[in-house]
Amino acid sequence: MLGVAQRGVFEVTYVESLLWTLFGALLVAACDVPICLGIERLLARSSRRNRQLLWCLLFIPLFTPTLLTGYAYANFSLSLIRHTLMSRGLYLLLLGFKFLAVGTLTLVYTPPPASPSSLHAAQLLLPQSGGEILWSLRIRSFLRRVVPCFAILFVLVFQEFELSSIMVTDTWTVRLFDEQALGVTVAESLRRAVVPVLIQIGFLTLCYSQMRWGTRLRENATQLLKPLNFGSRTILWITVLAAVLLVTLFPFFFVSRSAGTGILTVLKQKHTASQLLVAVGYGLSTGLAAFFCARWLTSNSLSDGKTAHLAKWLAPLLVIPGLFGSFLVSLSVQSLFQLDPLLFAYNSVIPAAIALFLFLLPRAVVVLLAMQQAGPQEHLHLARILPAEHSTKGAVHELQWRLLHQPAWLAAAILCLWGYFELTPLAILAPPGINSIMVQLYNQVHFGRGVIVSGLLLISVLVPMIILLVVFGGRKLFAVMPSWFMRR
Repeated sequence: MLGVAQRGVFEVTYVESLLWTLFGALLVAACDVPICLGIERLLARSSRRNRQLLWCLLFIPLFTPTLLTGYAYANFSLSLIRHTLMSRGLYLLLLGFKFLAVGTLTLVYTPPPASPSSLHAAQLLLPQSGGEILWSLRIRSFLRRVVPCFAILFVLVFQEFELSSIMVTDTWTVRLFDEQALGVTVAESLRRAVVPVLIQIGFLTLCYSQMRWGTRLRENATQLLKPLNFGSRTILWITVLAAVLLVTLFPFFFVSRSAGTGILTVLKQKHTASQLLVAVGYGLSTGLAAFFCARWLTSNSLSDGKTAHLAKWLAPLLVIPGLFGSFLVSLSVQSLFQLDPLLFAYNSVIPAAIALFLFLLPRAVVVLLAMQQAGPQEHLHLARILPAEHSTKGAVHELQWRLLHQPAWLAAAILCLWGYFELTPLAILAPPGINSIMVQLYNQVHFGRGVIVSGLLLISVLVPMIILLVVFGGRKLFAVMPSWFMRR
């Protein structure tokens, strides 16, 4: 929690915090959209190996734990506390770099620009229309691509809580969290969150309307994107590398260097293993639950019958809450379990698990849909029906693993990692006596840096990475897993 002694909760009003957050989100989205447009063009004109490298570099900052990044910059940000613009600028820069992958993915999966045939037809009508048709087509095509990207980036920055709290940056989420710690009721916090909710609803509705309108006109137009010159390509590569350096590499090396003997000390502490198990338990349970629920929703919503009807009704109820971020989801679940019928479960793991599940579910739907669209559908169908003769059984299983099972395991792993590192629901709803290592770290990073905290943070980052390496290292065993795991 942001210490009251550090800057005083009521030095800045809630309205000012909200306006600062609104301005910052607009600024980050406006700066990221042109970069993401350039990265999309760079991806379209790169070789397969360079595309894989670029996507890998983009995803590294996105999946870097916020605690790792925030811990590395916390003291420096605190030293800029009298220079508000510089402190906020550093915070917004890190967020802008972190969400470049999200903006680029949004552009890749939203409708492409107007085809040359449509533009040519508009040019033929130019003498009669005075250029209005051509310009209208170009503007609508541009908005179809930019508006969803801008809206999603805005919402992600606007609802952020963890990094702003660690870096002592005043946002509306941190303001509500601090005021609640001073005794403000959950109901009052939710009442004050109405305006931020309405702002997010506006941007999400705008994004959804543009994406729905465009999907009916979608076509594969990767080759229609104009190539970039050498200078633009160089600037984009430097930007992506800077994102990896500032968000991931520098914090990781900083923590590794300062950990020192702290790792050995932490490993000797009895509660370290239990706190790790709690975090792994939350991550695995909620990540897998979100994965299977999202798989059921996506597969049944596109079919017919009673199951499809139920899925279409349940999908908005389950998916929409998580779109407003983990902070608002956690406050809503907290207020729900303070009601008399559910009060008996308030001090259990159930509220935190439900909040974490609701936060992960929309992300699970997006990840699964992206995985399904990543490869040619005819290849996936052939992999399912391919007979496994005795002489080719190993090759068939390897092909089925790569096309069918590996994307499913990767999607599940991503969601479990998100659940493991997500801090906010546990910080607000974790029951007494059942502490996750992430909450323990969050409580300690506000008291300064040290070898113990650095060692604990490094262990918390390395443990899930080691688990993933062990799991995917045995992929040949998973190649023979039943096909229901990736059934669509």
